[in-house]
Amino acid sequence: MSSSKRMVTGASAFVLAIGWVVGLAASPAHASTAELRVGGSTVIEGNGATNGSAKVSMRLSEPLASTVCVWYRTVNGSAAGAANTKINDASHDYVSRTGKFVKIPAGKVTGTISVTTLYDTEDELDENLNVVVDMVSTTTGRACNTSPDLSVTVVAGTAIVTILDDDPAPGTPTVSVGDATVAEGNAAPNGSARLGLRLSQPLATAKCVWYHTENGTATGAPNTKTHDASNDYLTRTGKTAKIPASKTVGSVGITILYDTEPESNEKLYVIIDKVSDAIGTACETAADPTVAIGRKTGTVTIVNDDGVAGTPGAPTGVTAARGQDPCTNLCGRVDVTWNPPANSGSSPITSYAVYANYGSGWFTFTSTSSTSITANCGLPAVTCAFQVAAVNAVGTGPRSDISNLVTTQNVPDPPTGATASLGSLGSPTGVVNITWTPPAQDGGSPLVEYAIYVSVDGSGFSYWSSGTSTTRSGNWGPATTVQFQVRANNSVGSSAAALSNSVTTPSPGE
Repeated sequence: MSSSKRMVTGASAFVLAIGWVVGLAASPAHASTAELRVGGSTVIEGNGATNGSAKVSMRLSEPLASTVCVWYRTVNGSAAGAANTKINDASHDYVSRTGKFVKIPAGKVTGTISVTTLYDTEDELDENLNVVVDMVSTTTGRACNTSPDLSVTVVAGTAIVTILDDDPAPGTPTVSVGDATVAEGNAAPNGSARLGLRLSQPLATAKCVWYHTENGTATGAPNTKTHDASNDYLTRTGKTAKIPASKTVGSVGITILYDTEPESNEKLYVIIDKVSDAIGTACETAADPTVAIGRKTGTVTIVNDDGVAGTPGAPTGVTAARGQDPCTNLCGRVDVTWNPPANSGSSPITSYAVYANYGSGWFTFTSTSSTSITANCGLPAVTCAFQVAAVNAVGTGPRSDISNLVTTQNVPDPPTGATASLGSLGSPTGVVNITWTPPAQDGGSPLVEYAIYVSVDGSGFSYWSSGTSTTRSGNWGPATTVQFQVRANNSVGSSAAALSNSVTTPSPGE
C-alpha cells in the first residue's frame, strides 16, 4: 500500500529465509505429542519484472511415520492481498491464499510455505502479512484428509512475513540482505539459517557480497562441534556469497549449532561489508564503488526448542527390551529403561513422563519416579517405541530421542515339510505316519506343542492329536484316504497350517 517513508534500498522481490522452529502419527484418543512451529520471513518487495516469494519454514518436533498436510491461509496486516499475480502498482502486495496445504513427508521434520509477493516501483512503508496454520491432517494415498490429526499440536502457528520496500534512487544498483528465523534443533544434524541477498537490478558481471557475523544474544563458535549451549552458531568473517551475472538473487547460509539446553531465543546479525567483482571463481578484494549497500544488516533469530529455561535436560539411553517368556503374567511385555539427564535444571527431578507409540501414534503412557517401567504393548507382533521427559518443579523438559523399536511376541511360523506315508512293512494295514520339520521362527516365544488335524476321505479337517515331537502315527483302517494339517503353538497362539500330501491305505488283501 503506497505512502511516503524513508527509502529502503534493495531490489526485486526475494525471500530471505526463514524459520524452523521440531513421530509416528497418533490416534485421536491419544494425547497430542508432536509439535509444529512456523517461523517468520522477511522479503524484499522488488521493483523489477519478477514477483518474489516469501518462504515460511515449518518444523515438526519429531519425524512422523506418515506424511502430513499443513493447511494454511494468509491474513492481511498492513499488506493487502490480491487474487492474482498481475497487480504491480502497490495497491496490492501479495497473492492471497486460503484453504491451501503443503506436505511434510514421512520421516522428515521440515517443510516450506511459499507466498508470492508482488513487486512495484512505489516508495512506501514496509508492510506485513500473516501466514496462519489452521490444522495438520493425515493423508490417504496422495490426498490430504480434511479432518485434523490430533497427534500434532500447532504450538506456533502464525508467521509474520515482512515485505521491505526497496525503491532506491533511479540508476543506482544496490544489494540488500534479509532476515531469518530458525529452530535451534536438539539433535544432529546442525541447522542452517539462510538469508536472501538481492540486487536491485541485474548486472553484466557477477558480484561478490562480503559479509561477517556478529553476536547478539547468540554466541558464535569457531567450529561446529560444540553442542552444550555455550555457543549457538558458526562464526563467519571475511566470507563471500556470489550473485551471478544477469541475476539478482543470492543467499548467505549460517550454520546453527543444535543443543538440548532449555534457554531463551537468541539473535545474531549478518552484516554486509562490501560488494566486489567476481573474477572466475575468485572475488576481488577491492570494493566496487558502483554498487551501493541497501539493507546492510540481517537478523537471524534462533528459536529455542528445548523446553523452558530451568527445566531438566532430556534423558538419555532410552532402551526397550521384550519381556521374558513364557508370558504367564504379562503377554506383550516390554521393559523400558533410561538414564537421568546430565542437567537437572534449576531444581531436582521429581518424576519422568513416559510416552509410547504402539504403531498408531504417540500418547502419554505413564509417570514414574524411577528410571524404568514395564509396558504391555499387546499381541501379536505389535511394534512399539518410547520417549521419556524429565520433570522438575519448573516444568517438563524436552523429550529424549526415540528408543529402539521392539516387536512383541507373535505366533510361530508354520512347520515345513509335512509328509504323510504308509506304515513300514510289517505294520498293521491302516497305519499312516506323518512327519514335519519345526518352524523357522518361533515368534519370539518358545514352542509349546504341535497340533495335528486330519481329513478322512475328503471330509473337513478336525483335531486329532497334539504333542512336542515332530512325528505321529495312526491306524485309519483299510482303503481310507487321509490328509493332515500341522500347526505349531506357542504362548501367543497357533501358526498357520502346514498341509501334508494325501495317502490312501491298502484295501484288504492288497
